[in-house]
Amino acid sequence: MTEILDNDYNKFPHAVKETFLGCIVDLPQKTPLYGTLLGLVNAKSFDMTQALLKEITDQFQIALDSNKWRDIKLMLRFFAELVNSNVVLPETFLNVARTFTDELGSGGVSLKRSDCIAYVVMSALPNAGAVLSERAPVELDAIVTAIHDYMKARPKVQDLDILRVFKDEQRIGESQDTIGTFWSVLQELGSDGWKVPILMKQYKNFDHELSQALQHELPKFVLPRPSEVAETSYIRPVLSLDITNGKNEMTLSKMERILLHDIIADLIDIMEVNRKECAKYLVGLANNFEPGVFQHPDDDEAMDTEENGERRAISLPLLVVEQILSQMLRLPASCFPQVYYAALAIEVAKTDADIVSPAISKVIRSLYDGFEKTDVECIHRLEVWFAHYLSNFNFEIEKDLFDNALTANERHPHVCFAQDVFAKEIHLSYYERTKTDMPKQYQILIPPEAPAPHFRFREEGNVYQSVARGLVERMTAKMPAEELEETGIKAIRSKCDEEGVQGVEQEKVVQEIFIECVLLLGSKSFSHVLNVIERYLPLLQKLCNDPEMRLNAVKTIASFWRNNTQFLGIVVDKLLNYSVIDPPSVIGWVFDSEQTQNMHRAYPWESLRLVCDKVVGRVEQVKDALADVERRHERFEKLREEGIIQDEEGREEERTKTQELSAELQRVQQDEREIFLIVFQRFVTLLTELIRVYEARGVEPAKEWLYWWTFGWYTAFLRMYHSQVSSMLVQLESVVFPDTLDQTILEPFKQIRQYINQEHLVIS
Repeated sequence: MTEILDNDYNKFPHAVKETFLGCIVDLPQKTPLYGTLLGLVNAKSFDMTQALLKEITDQFQIALDSNKWRDIKLMLRFFAELVNSNVVLPETFLNVARTFTDELGSGGVSLKRSDCIAYVVMSALPNAGAVLSERAPVELDAIVTAIHDYMKARPKVQDLDILRVFKDEQRIGESQDTIGTFWSVLQELGSDGWKVPILMKQYKNFDHELSQALQHELPKFVLPRPSEVAETSYIRPVLSLDITNGKNEMTLSKMERILLHDIIADLIDIMEVNRKECAKYLVGLANNFEPGVFQHPDDDEAMDTEENGERRAISLPLLVVEQILSQMLRLPASCFPQVYYAALAIEVAKTDADIVSPAISKVIRSLYDGFEKTDVECIHRLEVWFAHYLSNFNFEIEKDLFDNALTANERHPHVCFAQDVFAKEIHLSYYERTKTDMPKQYQILIPPEAPAPHFRFREEGNVYQSVARGLVERMTAKMPAEELEETGIKAIRSKCDEEGVQGVEQEKVVQEIFIECVLLLGSKSFSHVLNVIERYLPLLQKLCNDPEMRLNAVKTIASFWRNNTQFLGIVVDKLLNYSVIDPPSVIGWVFDSEQTQNMHRAYPWESLRLVCDKVVGRVEQVKDALADVERRHERFEKLREEGIIQDEEGREEERTKTQELSAELQRVQQDEREIFLIVFQRFVTLLTELIRVYEARGVEPAKEWLYWWTFGWYTAFLRMYHSQVSSMLVQLESVVFPDTLDQTILEPFKQIRQYINQEHLVIS
């Protein structure tokens, strides 16, 4: 391989440099291999190695300047491997590490930054710890001592229930303070002689060649200055979930588990742009670690104990699936959209369904069995993920997986999960296929008929049947909105007068008939409903002209699409975009007394999140527009100062646009605050009422599933929108969360406030 590299370098030096660098930062599982490879190149050509190192170190400084901390971590780990392959001296590498640890004593910087720096150094030490402790023990001890001093002075990070996926004491797993955990394990590793058996040590096979080579110096690097922009780029060790109670990895040391999880998390992160490549590298991980670490595909399932004094191999498919789901269930949010993790799991399964599918079944069963002690939002993420997965594999699940859902309480999480998975499966496919593919005993968990509109005015005996039919006929003929109002709407009003329905009640009847007719004509497809809405948009807006009528409109839509919540979500989304309805009307429907009985299903909360996301998105949109205008103004001001352009008129236009957008930003931010005040006030009111009702019955609220779901989603919304909560803490404390509030309801707010404070901790 060194000869190939040498030949290619002579012909295409730039391409070889770029490729080699790409291998270091894109393939973290192969770091030991590329460290040894560069060592062998160095043994043959000092100059070529120097040129490659120059490219790598230049890019390392660029990564530092750009705050690309994952790349920094991987390149520093590669430098550690260069110690093993004798490309650089131990002291040279430790001098680079000292550049980082010297920053740990700096005051006035964020905890995020200091933790990130400590993590980057700690993650490199296991790769070369054994060689460093033998050849440069004093210098290594200085680095470890610097980290020790930082960890001792570092503020303690509390574990918070609001960030736990599992509430079961036996499944809580690692501390949320992943830096603290990493440091504890690193200390144990140092005491044990820095032994990491799973890491490949190819350099030992070439000891003679490598020992003859000359060493290189590494330049002095400069760390970037702290900045507000950089705060979002800092990295921490991943928090992995103990989904299968650690049985698969019990023979690995703590450090081995951390390194494995770290490499898998990096691969999932790096390869997000190409899930097929990611799946290929994940299923091929076994080739990058010492033989015997992972089971051979033909072996029986890994045992829970050691045999004949030898470590039992672990199941790679099970490890990969667990880590994909660990990343997907990360709280308060996963790094990527949820659909990525579903698509990735599907690609992994496609590589070898016979091996991966049993691993997925095992993980899902383990999660499903623990739903009573699982975070509500995480259950919902799993619903979406599992439905997506099943839709690609002909509903192949264990035949008894959902058996207990057949007899449990209708609001039990097992029942709700099964029903929502099946409902989403129908949305992703179609009713007949889902019904045919699913195990027959589970068919009682889906509607007996395909989801269809519920058009009330078609029913015999409905006094408005004839006027509704006439309205549908006119709309089918594409009668213009103005003419429709003069004929069809007028006919409805006349019928209301005959029935003695007047005032607001008449307006509601007119609105309900018109909206249901619009939805009926649009029920064939997404494009149909858009066309009908756009054709009669002025009339829709006219009939939804105040808060009460907008709330009534949402209730009408929910009634019409009560058997197809997918279309319900689509219509609500589009009518929000067209300002026919507004966020308060959707919030009012979600928390309406008639609707609260459905709090155990996913669709009300999906609608509420849709509203909140739109409000937040509007604020971000205006912020981005204002930032663009300000940047443009600044750029043109420089040109004006230099005399390149003379444009006073343009300057005034820029100032006017900036003022307009600043005013718009204040308005949408105020709207955002008002919406979240309404949301959390409605949560508090509902939970307070549920507590009152259950306690009056002598029942513990937490043991009632309606309360369990509502409280779980209340906690989830505080967590999902913690950034918005952070910007209005004082207002929330005084208006929604006074100290006199029931402590059970108040506790999640206190915890999210503590989380916000921890995220903004500064090292003194």
